[in-house]
Amino acid sequence: MWKNDKTPLSEATDQVTVGALYFAMRSCEYSYTSQDIRTQLLALEDVKFFINGQEVRKNRQGAQKVKTVFPNQKNMDKMEPVIRSRADESSILCPVRSWGAIIDIIEGFKGTTGKTTVNTVEINGKLRKIDSSTIRNRIRKGVKASEKCQLKPKTDTINFILANCLVSEFEPLARMRQYDEFS
Repeated sequence: MWKNDKTPLSEATDQVTVGALYFAMRSCEYSYTSQDIRTQLLALEDVKFFINGQEVRKNRQGAQKVKTVFPNQKNMDKMEPVIRSRADESSILCPVRSWGAIIDIIEGFKGTTGKTTVNTVEINGKLRKIDSSTIRNRIRKGVKASEKCQLKPKTDTINFILANCLVSEFEPLARMRQYDEFS
């Protein structure tokens, strides 16, 4: 997200944050929260890639579709699948390429399995979990850097904030506040 900040934690945070945008994920679905919640974090085994309807485990970033299966959500839905298609090659943002990179990187860490969660990052040879406060602070840093978008977002507003502040046209602050509550 922010080209001048290149650490393993910042890069992994940016990747999972952008990946979450495509599926309008709640923060508890892709990052650790301290709250006692019903929702389970996505694990590597919950993200699948397809070419011509067949699952692929190699060249994930070249797949046509990515499917996430949300194992257990706070709305009581279980095993809800959501599928996204590959974007044009000219597009900077693509759910297939984004999630393919996330899964490939995490699978490359020693000691990971299909049960490893998508918020895993390796720092100084140790596996760590990205928490929601790290993501929230990273989003706030980006929003603060924007001259047109002066918000203090909560982590759960990530899909809205990123879509409006980083990807699409900017909307007036008053209209943005109609959609969601900001801290």
